Amino acid sequence: MARTFKKLGNIFGKISFELIPVIIGILAALLINDYRESLAERKRQEVLLQNLMNEFSDRRDELDSIIIKRHFPLLDTLRAYSDNSDISLQEVLYKAGGIGEPEVYVTSWESALNSQDVRNLDFEFLTLLSKISSSQRFIQARIEATSRFVYSPELVLHDTRSTVKKQMYTIIDDFVAVELDLIDRYDEYIAVVDSLQGKPVHPTDSLKVDSLKLE
Repeated sequence: MARTFKKLGNIFGKISFELIPVIIGILAALLINDYRESLAERKRQEVLLQNLMNEFSDRRDELDSIIIKRHFPLLDTLRAYSDNSDISLQEVLYKAGGIGEPEVYVTSWESALNSQDVRNLDFEFLTLLSKISSSQRFIQARIEATSRFVYSPELVLHDTRSTVKKQMYTIIDDFVAVELDLIDRYDEYIAVVDSLQGKPVHPTDSLKVDSLKLE
């Protein structure tokens, strides 16, 4: 009986010894596959971040242009003709060159929200992107609210009352505040991604806000 157990022990020992290289090979293959998947995911994230930065930069410049060329002049004109009962709101808008509606929709981010490309991004980074998305929706809501006010059934456009012009002034002034806030968030994102450029990060690491901050 002892011989039998000894013989079986030798057989199992030999089998186990022969299986070690096989197990190591399987583990190595799994690690390599995981590394490749992490690398591919990291590259997709980098492409996404760069695309977002390009789009945010364009939107930021457009917002800045709208504020300077349309909204600031409109505020000045509304202020100048606020108490002039001979000038209607429509005439004020004409003198100022119209209201101006910024384009804030960003295709890359909206598409990313429906994909897995952002799943490993740092929570704070995702929070910043979510705040940008929220501000963009808020501005779109402001655009719609302004249009409803200007083109209301009460024919606000043809109204010459000071109260109507002051109400319009308040709407545009609040509009500008929201736009400036979004510009700040765009600038924050652009600064964060700019700081990432040229910095090697291990492909298995997720993108961390703390590691992306400017020196």
